[in-house]
Amino acid sequence: MADAPSGVVTARLRLTDVWGGADVVREMALAEVEMAQRGVTVGTAFYPWSRVVSCEWEVVEQAPEEELLRPRQLLVRVLLSTPSGGVEEHRVNADRFEIGTWTLSMLLPERVEPEIGRVVFRRVTVPWHRVLEYERFVAEASAAGEVPTRPDRSAAAGEPSAEEGEEVTDVLRLAPTTAEGADGDAQVRPEAG
Repeated sequence: MADAPSGVVTARLRLTDVWGGADVVREMALAEVEMAQRGVTVGTAFYPWSRVVSCEWEVVEQAPEEELLRPRQLLVRVLLSTPSGGVEEHRVNADRFEIGTWTLSMLLPERVEPEIGRVVFRRVTVPWHRVLEYERFVAEASAAGEVPTRPDRSAAAGEPSAEEGEEVTDVLRLAPTTAEGADGDAQVRPEAG
């Protein structure tokens, strides 16, 4: 998904297979992708939202000289359903989260390229039918430090940080618990390790 030498940003559109097989991934120039009320148009092809799993592309930012430490930070926790029936959890800074009419988008840390001083994020856009819930909350600096702002930095004790150029996944495996919440809904907690 890297930028092509000509400066063209490549998008990856992940679709469910109409015949029930593995997901289909189409790569194209981001300029060819048009998201509308009923689905995604790529060139002459149209895909309804019910088939779209995600659309993603890379976003490049200059690496900050020093991270800004805030005593409190606004975060967003997003739960998404996977095509296989599982659940993905993402935690992102609120300034890297966006809701739209047809989709929800977030910037997830991908890798650091220290030799040229930049951080690469993956912008993931998902249709609303995949969103189970999202929650905004304010976290103290110690808890906010667990949310990756760069893939090579992690505040969690004992958690290895990414090596140079290594891809980082921020998806947590979730396991249902038997605890009931105050409103009677079952709670979902991350699995250890």
